[in-house]
Amino acid sequence: HTPESLELLRRRVFGSAASPRNWAATSALLQEHVGRQSRFRRSSEGGGQDPRTDLERMRWSSPSSWDGESPPTGNTTDIVYIPEGKTAVLDMDVNIRFWVIEGNVVWDQEKDIHMEAEAIVINGGSLLIGSNDQPYTRQ
Repeated sequence: HTPESLELLRRRVFGSAASPRNWAATSALLQEHVGRQSRFRRSSEGGGQDPRTDLERMRWSSPSSWDGESPPTGNTTDIVYIPEGKTAVLDMDVNIRFWVIEGNVVWDQEKDIHMEAEAIVINGGSLLIGSNDQPYTRQ
């Protein structure tokens, strides 16, 4: 990708209706969430809250998770950001080219879910599909 083609990517930010038009606007929006991930447990650290039990988690499919907008799809979005401190419950099939996860994405244990991407970057957050105690048994 060239810098020009990267600027053309259609972006969405989980927990917001914002669709930043460029990298500067995306960075500014993500800065609002810096430091919010610390309440969650990290594998190398003890204590904290497990993102799977986050009372503030939001369902991917719900328009309220996108400030009243429809959830993004591969037809409307090239890159999706999960900000630090946010927990998304993935409860529907998704095919989005690029994911940047600074918060948490938790698989819905009750649904068969198919996720496609060209790249998933986990930057301080987590992508959780089941657990040792409750493995994901769906397809």
